[in-house]
Amino acid sequence: MTQISHLTPISLRLINGLRRIQATNLDLPLVPLNNNKQPLGDAWQHRPFSAAQLIEAIENGGVNVPIKGKTKQIQPQGFGLLTGHPLTLNNETYYLMAVDQDGASAIDKIQELSGGQPLPKTVAFTSQRPGRCQYLFLVPEQYKDAIRTKKLKTGANGDDNKPEQLELRWSNLQSVLPPSMHPITGQYHWVEGCAIDEVEIEIAPNWLLEQMLSDPSPKTPPSSKPKFSSSVHHNSFDRQWTELDFALSYLDALSSYRGDDYDDWLTVGMALHSVDDSLLNEWDKWSQQSSKYKPGECEKKWKSFSSNGGVTLGTLAHLAKQDGWRFPFTKSHHDTPSPSAQNQFNNGKNSTVTGDTSTTSDTPNPVPLSLADTVTTVTAILQQGLKDYEERHQLDTIEARSLITRPAFWELVKALRTSLDEIHPEDHQRFNQLVDWHNATLNLNHILPPTLAKAFIHDGKILNIDPVSLWQYFLPVVLSLVGKGINLDVESHTIPAIAWTCLVGESGTGKSRAEKLILAPLKQRQHQEKKRYRSAIKEYKDRINQKKQDDPSPEPPKPERKYLFEVATIQAVMRRLSEQGLNGSVWARDELAGLFKSLNQFNARSGENEGLECLLKMWDGDGSLVDRVNAEDDSYAVEETRLNIAGGIQPGAFRQAFKDPSDPQGLQARFLYALPKIYPAKRVKGYCQLSDMLPDLYHWLDQLPTGTIKLSGDADIRYTHLVEQIGTQAERSPNPAIRAWMRKLPTQLLRIALALHLVEYYDYTINHQPSTNSPERNFWELQLDTLERAVEVCRYYRSAFQVVQEKASDTDSISSILLKIWDLGITQPDGMTPREIYRNIKAIGRRAKELGRTVSAYTLELLSKLVEMGKGKLEKQGRFYRFKAIFNSPPDHPPNDDNSLPPSGPKTPNNPNPSNCPNPPNNSNPPNSHQPPNNPTGNGEDLKENKGQETDINPVNTEPPQTNKTEATNLVSLTSDVAEPSPQGEVKHTNKNAVKNQPMMTDNDPGNCQSTQPPMGNRAEGVTQVTEAQTHTGEAVSPSPSPEVSPVTIETDSQSSTIKQTQLTPVKTEENQDTFINEKGIDSELEPENDSEENLHWLLQYLADLESSPAPHTRFTSNDQLRELFNEAQQKANSCWEQLQQICPDYSQRLSTAYGMVCELLPL
Repeated sequence: MTQISHLTPISLRLINGLRRIQATNLDLPLVPLNNNKQPLGDAWQHRPFSAAQLIEAIENGGVNVPIKGKTKQIQPQGFGLLTGHPLTLNNETYYLMAVDQDGASAIDKIQELSGGQPLPKTVAFTSQRPGRCQYLFLVPEQYKDAIRTKKLKTGANGDDNKPEQLELRWSNLQSVLPPSMHPITGQYHWVEGCAIDEVEIEIAPNWLLEQMLSDPSPKTPPSSKPKFSSSVHHNSFDRQWTELDFALSYLDALSSYRGDDYDDWLTVGMALHSVDDSLLNEWDKWSQQSSKYKPGECEKKWKSFSSNGGVTLGTLAHLAKQDGWRFPFTKSHHDTPSPSAQNQFNNGKNSTVTGDTSTTSDTPNPVPLSLADTVTTVTAILQQGLKDYEERHQLDTIEARSLITRPAFWELVKALRTSLDEIHPEDHQRFNQLVDWHNATLNLNHILPPTLAKAFIHDGKILNIDPVSLWQYFLPVVLSLVGKGINLDVESHTIPAIAWTCLVGESGTGKSRAEKLILAPLKQRQHQEKKRYRSAIKEYKDRINQKKQDDPSPEPPKPERKYLFEVATIQAVMRRLSEQGLNGSVWARDELAGLFKSLNQFNARSGENEGLECLLKMWDGDGSLVDRVNAEDDSYAVEETRLNIAGGIQPGAFRQAFKDPSDPQGLQARFLYALPKIYPAKRVKGYCQLSDMLPDLYHWLDQLPTGTIKLSGDADIRYTHLVEQIGTQAERSPNPAIRAWMRKLPTQLLRIALALHLVEYYDYTINHQPSTNSPERNFWELQLDTLERAVEVCRYYRSAFQVVQEKASDTDSISSILLKIWDLGITQPDGMTPREIYRNIKAIGRRAKELGRTVSAYTLELLSKLVEMGKGKLEKQGRFYRFKAIFNSPPDHPPNDDNSLPPSGPKTPNNPNPSNCPNPPNNSNPPNSHQPPNNPTGNGEDLKENKGQETDINPVNTEPPQTNKTEATNLVSLTSDVAEPSPQGEVKHTNKNAVKNQPMMTDNDPGNCQSTQPPMGNRAEGVTQVTEAQTHTGEAVSPSPSPEVSPVTIETDSQSSTIKQTQLTPVKTEENQDTFINEKGIDSELEPENDSEENLHWLLQYLADLESSPAPHTRFTSNDQLRELFNEAQQKANSCWEQLQQICPDYSQRLSTAYGMVCELLPL
């Protein structure tokens, strides 16, 4: 709170003075001071304030400054101008300097140097001591690196018996401005007519700049000039300097105000003592500049210093560089000693003479280091992995020798340390894995029946959205329509028909378009039901009004069927659910943030959240007993619920909803998240096919009989193994949110499988062609192929959840930051500046602060790392940088309706169901009758409430379907323990329970999976980037071969055969000269004869190696190696694609599947 009423007269005076400066619109860099002209806080040279900032600080109790690692609030007693800083005037850059006239003799010195010309009229101020005054000047930008602070002794002493001088003040010094306090006269004043708001700051005259130019040789007073022996080379550029010479040079550069500060004064003495005991006299002479000087005090302190006091020459160098010191023997700040001088420095011994004292030492001379040499030396030290105190000692030594200032040196150290240590190899691997997950897509051709999958993809293209957005609303709607009538029994417990889905994306990414299409038929049903209920209520009221006294009361109408909730409170939803009988409902919100708000998710109160607790129970299908004061009218019971939820949420709202990353209440863990791809804006003409298909499907689901579905034997074995795998991965994850989500994944898997089973059976009833030779498909048994499709869906969801955790949560993980930068970059084709990036990603600022780096420099270093990783390019225009992310952009629209690809690419099968689905031989109903099955008892009487008129029920054979053995030889299985060739050359499996050994999501990184593979050139549209399911239902599958027998299928229109691994060697033998028939009917041997055939041979061998389960790790050692081989494969495939298609039409599909599985088995 502003404390203006408590300000002292001094504070009010300072505020008035600052307002005068503020009125000039000059952005002067100011330093707050104490009552003795000393700057407040450490590193004050790097913390300038503006006039407005100082006013605000004074009004609020003082400035906050760091002092020895702690922040303190101190009320200033004055302020000074920081010299050497830039100032922009009329679109040109100048730098501030001050001329300090310290005594009457300094006036004569000015006349001497200027040739009798007076100083130009400029801003001037004085302490009102005789002969004391300072003048401000502007230095053109071209001189900023060529000048330094100069102290010119006049040879006279002032009234205080101290030497007078003319000081030309440059970088990192401060000059006290009016109306600050002065310890002797009380206050500084503007020279009459020369106040900051009365006259402009003049450009420095040339003679003044000439005096400040850095000389190629030192011009120091006799008392402190280093003296060199005759053995040293006469060229000053090649002279050797000892530590004593450096100490004297540093001492001469120190500002006089340091003598007034006890800590600085003591530090200077201790630093000089650590160099040589003969420097006591130099310290005493330097101390005489201070008004606090007491004769004999320096000698007394000198005797108390220890030989290892901790303050060294490096500390003195730091103070001198702050005050503008530069190495005197360099011609410019870019020059370095010549090679001859370097050799002389390295091979010779110190030989110094100061006054009449000679000191020799065997210590090598401290060679001055240029910027380039400093970088090289510091990098070498940091790469040694020394202990912290050893590293610091070496860096201090280098800092004392470096030509750059101490602040610049330690900024350099921080930058190099960041480059070497900030991004570890595991961070790089984790980032690549997150990028793979980010690019993952859910291939609906592998999940849904072909007719429905085609419609989803078609409508996604029409709406210009990712089809996964449609799926996210479709899944909960399907389960809501079966409600409590159908459950999945896994013996230990029952799986309810419930799914909660969430689309994570910014506004405008198509969430609303997907919702409207999928929910439109449901909303139509809700409107019709609402009309029915209103009509029934009206009729009921009419009966009540017409009822005679003795007539029985009419039955109240059945409650309104709630297909859909949109805007509702949790209490209203619970009350309506209590009236639904066996029916389910879906709660759809375009923005789930609104739903969370209704649960008080955003409240800061720490009390229990009753609404949230009630909602969490509904994910398991549990009910609640609600008791109110009015027990008869307001209390009710909800025995069971089937509430599905669907909606979207923006990343920012996600962070608000789930602030606690541990997700203690488990709300985050109950949702299935999707990250829809964003396609370029375009108009696509056409109509959505789902608008015609969904009403019939929804009606069919709504009319299903009640009953319990069970897993088939193979599916049950597979599920048992999956539960163990997922449980192991969950407990290995270090992220508590991922652990909680993974623990619920087995249940989510079965719920997805249940929805897929229902949709597949519907497709079976309308598309099934009768065949007296085919067994029937059992509605009440969920098969292994359906479970495997659900596994693929779960792979996508896990990839998406990992990315959501990194992108939406506010984590400081370096891999997460890199992902956010890259993700931000791919949305901006024209690139982004570092400022735009760190303003959007707050974690960058926090991490930069932790590392002691400026946020802009740290951001630039991260961008450079991304460039090194091949994820972007960095363009520089003058002082400005622009980062452009590199990304294989998604197609302009979702994959083609028929899953077709460009002519250069393969086709992937789009039929996830058996190609010859069995049809009940006793089914007398036509295929398009959309009939639901009988319940398990076969009586068809136990139907759901509120179903309306029922149709005939198809009798269903409960026998499990049989595997088509003919088709089983056409694909290499992904699920095997041991395989052996049959007498006919086919591969037969020796373990009937091998399905339990199929890996789902094996992880080397805890809680994570390698679930994606690089796209095959420009054929990415037809290849899912999520690891495909281990068993594809588009064809029946055979077991995997043993490592010794690695077949590659060869299929033509007339034949299907198998090539063994031994046939893929380039060496011909009489036994292995198998041939294949190409399109022209010419017999061609498999041995390569040219580049195309050599590539073909390589590709077949690569696939054989990938499919040589169970020991691929003997051929592949890491994911990096696997990725390199995959990139090589896509290059080779371009040269022989037609031939490859003739030999192995499903090469792309099999390669994608095998690649994904091997990825999961290899270390990162």
